[in-house]
Amino acid sequence: MANNKDLSVMINNVKLNVRVGAIIKYQNKILVERNKNVDFSVVPGGRVQTLETSKEALLRELQEELGIDLSKENLELASLIENYFTFDDKKYHELYFVYKVELKQDYNLSNGIENLDNSNSSYYFLNSEELEKEKMLPDVIKQIDKEKEFKHYVINDIN
Repeated sequence: MANNKDLSVMINNVKLNVRVGAIIKYQNKILVERNKNVDFSVVPGGRVQTLETSKEALLRELQEELGIDLSKENLELASLIENYFTFDDKKYHELYFVYKVELKQDYNLSNGIENLDNSNSSYYFLNSEELEKEKMLPDVIKQIDKEKEFKHYVINDIN
C-alpha cells in the first residue's frame, strides 16, 4: 500500500515511481501476483521508500505481502527497467529494480495464497509454459528470468 515514504511523486502530470520486484523460483516455477481488478500479473514487490536500498525495499515488501523473510537467500539484482507507460489514463515513468532468487524451501507459499497487504491479490506458481501464456507487466519479466547476466531495459509504451 502507498504511504508518504514511497518514492512515488507526480511531476508535470507524470507519476515517477521507484519500484522493486522479485522473480521468485521454487521447483522450476515462478511466483506471480494476480489482482482481480486488473487483467495482468506482476512479480511480487512494490515501491521503494525514502532512504531505503532496492534490496531493503524488496525484503520489506515480501515480508508485508507474503509474510516471508528472504534475507538469508541469495537475492541477485538481475535487471533495471526504465518503464514508461499509461495506466488508468495516467502517464508513468518508472525505475524498476528486478531481483531473482531460487528458493531452497517453500516458505509455506502455496497457490492462491492471499496478499497480506491487499485482499484483491493472490499468488500463484507458474511453470515456464504457463508463464509464457500469462499476461505479465512488464512483459520483459519473462525474458529476465532467462538472462544469465544483469540487463538494462528501456520500455516506452507511451504514445
